[in-house]
Amino acid sequence: MNKAVVFAGTTEGYELCRFLSKHQVYVHGCTATGYGGRILEENDFLTVHAGRMEEKEMAEFFQKEKPDLVLDATHPYAALVTENIQKACESAGIPCWRVLRDQGEKIRSAVYVDNIDQAVEYLKGTKGNILLTTGSKELAAFTHLRDYKERLFAI
Repeated sequence: MNKAVVFAGTTEGYELCRFLSKHQVYVHGCTATGYGGRILEENDFLTVHAGRMEEKEMAEFFQKEKPDLVLDATHPYAALVTENIQKACESAGIPCWRVLRDQGEKIRSAVYVDNIDQAVEYLKGTKGNILLTTGSKELAAFTHLRDYKERLFAI
């Protein structure tokens, strides 16, 4: 393999970029935000692309860069971007692998939901402060909580 594209929205994605470049594989680390782009340091084998891309832009990017492999290490809840990556790879004929961390053991006292909407619905029936770590893209959904301005602390 000569060149890879890594969509890095997680710690694993950033580590993959570093690992590949350290082993002299040319890699484009794609991050949705400028913050994500600052986490990665460019070098002779690592180029960073910061900014969201839609499916069409991804396809154009693949056409230009001609990667041998695409790794999707975006956030587990980033379903739309994963779908766009898969479609763009399929149309370009590039192998794509989804990288997910092991979910580990579930804690009995924790509440697990499948998506943001379920989290909001659950929180509507609770009291107390909420520490939100989903990222800024999901903030708007939580404004449906009646008292979100007092309860919600986003980082």
